[in-house]
Amino acid sequence: MLRLEGMVQVTFRVRVVLEPDEGGFHASCPALRGCHSWGATRDEALVNIREAAAAYIESMPAHGDPIPVEGPEHLPSTQEEALTVTV
Repeated sequence: MLRLEGMVQVTFRVRVVLEPDEGGFHASCPALRGCHSWGATRDEALVNIREAAAAYIESMPAHGDPIPVEGPEHLPSTQEEALTVTV
């Protein structure tokens, strides 16, 4: 786990799971519990989950929560992508 102190800019790579969902795509970040989004297209779902993940990660230090760090064992599969988020 990583803790952020003060004003810094850090780039994170998190795994995103994309699944077809009722005329669009559901996107989630398993390492960020409860971080989900949706989009009418795959690209829209990725844009939306990137924004959701950035907001989620930014809020963690304020709540005293450690930021999960995913290791190489969490490489993306066919329904997953790596997402880079800068906060």
